[in-house]
Amino acid sequence: MSVIRECFKRPFKKNNERGIALLMVLGTITILTALMADFIFDTKINKLKVYNTQERAQAKLTAEAGLSFAMTRMKLYKEALNLLEKNPTYKKDIPQSVIDMIWSTPFMYPIPLPPDANIIQRNALNEFKKSIMLPGKLSVSIQNISSLININLLKNSPLTSEQGEGDAKNKAAPNNPNDPNNPNNLDNDGRIKKDKLDIDETNMIQLRLSEMLAAKLEEKKEKEQDFDYKYPRQTAAFLIKIIKYYINKERSYEDPDKAEIERLFSDHSVKPKFAPMSSLSEIYLLPVLNDNTIDLIKDNLTVFGSQTIDFNKITKDGLKFLFSEMTEDQLNEFFKYRDDPDDLHSFDSLEDFAKYIIDEAKIIERDAFNERIVELEKNGIHFSTIGSLFKITTVGYYERSTYTINAIVMIPVKEEIINKNQCLDQPDANNFCGPNCSFQPAENKCVANASPSSIPPADPNNPNDPNNPNNPNDPTSDISGAKKDEKKKQEKKITYLTPRIVEININ
Repeated sequence: MSVIRECFKRPFKKNNERGIALLMVLGTITILTALMADFIFDTKINKLKVYNTQERAQAKLTAEAGLSFAMTRMKLYKEALNLLEKNPTYKKDIPQSVIDMIWSTPFMYPIPLPPDANIIQRNALNEFKKSIMLPGKLSVSIQNISSLININLLKNSPLTSEQGEGDAKNKAAPNNPNDPNNPNNLDNDGRIKKDKLDIDETNMIQLRLSEMLAAKLEEKKEKEQDFDYKYPRQTAAFLIKIIKYYINKERSYEDPDKAEIERLFSDHSVKPKFAPMSSLSEIYLLPVLNDNTIDLIKDNLTVFGSQTIDFNKITKDGLKFLFSEMTEDQLNEFFKYRDDPDDLHSFDSLEDFAKYIIDEAKIIERDAFNERIVELEKNGIHFSTIGSLFKITTVGYYERSTYTINAIVMIPVKEEIINKNQCLDQPDANNFCGPNCSFQPAENKCVANASPSSIPPADPNNPNDPNNPNNPNDPTSDISGAKKDEKKKQEKKITYLTPRIVEININ
């Protein structure tokens, strides 16, 4: 009994809690491990984001350096053009293709070294790399896009002060068969005939864009049988009307479909700009013009400058547009003549091209050729081997990042009417400064020899007097011996201004 009594007197022992503590410790470690793993993961992600941001920033700086380099080349090109304009002798001796190498030669960094390069070339390239603080890689290319069609040239001709915008549509030119308001172009109800407005053949820009767009749409319809069903109203004439309505002043645009066009703009909640486009991307805002149609022609369009045709780069379609009477054999003969690898023929001027078209190929008569050129120039199409609009593409690479800059650059041109006997700024290759001009080292430029007051008066009784206007030996006299008035002779002076960037797209 004493033993049992003793057992009841002892305190009751609780369960052992050391196992629960172990579980709590293990659970805490597990949670901390998960938190640490998540923290490490976030840290790595943020680190990668920082690296990507740094790499993209470095690629951007590299691309911007390439753009600065390209603009420097364009400025050098401008200086070279001005030098040739000031010195006609240089212009005759130096072909335009040589001047174009200033901008046309692509640039890559690091400069690729040919496998057969000698030790001198390798050392020179290594020294160049050491002197250039440019990390990563760089690619720069410049393209002449002066031949692209400026859709802003679809803008109607400005109204004269006599017409005014309010009543211009009520005034017709009775002698102009292409005037929409000409009574002969109106139907019985007094409305403008539709066929007079679908394609304005007097507007060469509209004509060329219509032909190009019609051909592209025809190709698209052949590939996609249900194209007309998916995209109604996709005709060249109607699409051009949409563009013309967008860029022209509201009161200056008249068309039988104007009410429908206004409804389309209203249905798509698009407000017409009634002004020229400042960027080609605006064309995506227009109703009816879907992305597929725009993609067909966007590479041939621009919103800057006038269209310049270079006969040394003109395509078959471009030549056919200028001279629709040319046969397929004549077209092939032209490109065979121009691009013959054994005997290249480049056209350095419009006159060179005219000689081939008129004298050799006998495609058109001189008078008809001149009339066509004048008509084209009136509509904003010019002919030159010198580009005025360029596209710069510069790509910067750094590690995994790529940064691309596409810039449209324009070289403005200033034209002045000057006296033909004006002195040159600097003497040409023959040390000639111009008539009655000489080079003055003190002023480092060409100046006139003497003022008219210092020239002795002419002796009218002395036929050999060089100042006698009737001197038959004077080279400036014509056949009858009458002296030409050099002061009245004028010529056009062209000055190329500093290139400027008009649009930048970043990718």
